[in-house]
Amino acid sequence: AAGGATGGTGGDQIRRRITMYRDGFTVDSGPFRRLDDPSNGEFLRALAAGRTPREMGLDEDGNPIEGDVVVGLVDRRGEDYDPDAADGGGGQGGSGSGSG
Repeated sequence: AAGGATGGTGGDQIRRRITMYRDGFTVDSGPFRRLDDPSNGEFLRALAAGRTPREMGLDEDGNPIEGDVVVGLVDRRGEDYDPDAADGGGGQGGSGSGSG
């Protein structure tokens, strides 16, 4: 079962997260996307208008997600994106920090 965003067909609640940085943003644990990249225009215009960007309701293959999509917005606009600090975000779990 290598499913979509958080899987599920059956009216489940799907949680998505947008993290905004000084010069870009990430969606869930996806790649950093620059604010000045024209391909991000539609996404950013929707956010600026207070709407949920259309892609938030799609899985990684571009298919509609069934269920309620709940989008959280993390405001880190005072920070530059740091790929080492942003690897999945949550601050828990993680890798490479085990002790013997």
